[in-house]
Formats: sequence, structure tokens, C-alpha cells
Amino acid sequence: MRTAYTQDIIDALEQLKIQRQLQQEVPQVWYTKADLCKHFGITYNTLKRWEKHKNFPLLELKDLCTGRYDIRKIERFLHKMQIKQ
Repeated sequence: MRTAYTQDIIDALEQLKIQRQLQQEVPQVWYTKADLCKHFGITYNTLKRWEKHKNFPLLELKDLCTGRYDIRKIERFLHKMQIKQ
């Protein structure tokens, strides 16, 4: 079953692959919600949909204003979601 949600995940993984190919330095690990949207080329509404999923990683580093996500956990989540579909 292909949905817009599935296409968002596939597009985000393709964007991730491009980002990795262009990156020559140590990758950033902690991302804000805005950083995630920019990194994966998604809208804030798409990120909110992802956050509602039971397996989506929790927000960490909450002492820093709005908190940060560990990008490695987000990537694992996306890969697992792609495999399931």
C-alpha cells in the first residue's frame, strides 16, 4: 500500500543519501525540528506525522530550549519503515 506517508519516507531517505555523498566533514548528530525538516527536505507537518508514529525516536537534550533529535535514530526509524512497506 503506497501512501503519501510512504513517499515522504522514500524521499527523505533519498535526500539523506545525497547529503551523505556531499558531506566531507564529521556529520552533525543533534538536530532541532527545523534542522530535521531542512535535512530531509520535508515540511513541518510531515515531521509532526512522523512524531505520531509509535516507533519514532523521542526528543532528547530537552534542557536546550526545544530539545534535539539524534539524527542516527531518525535514520534507523526511516530505514525500518521503508523495509516494512
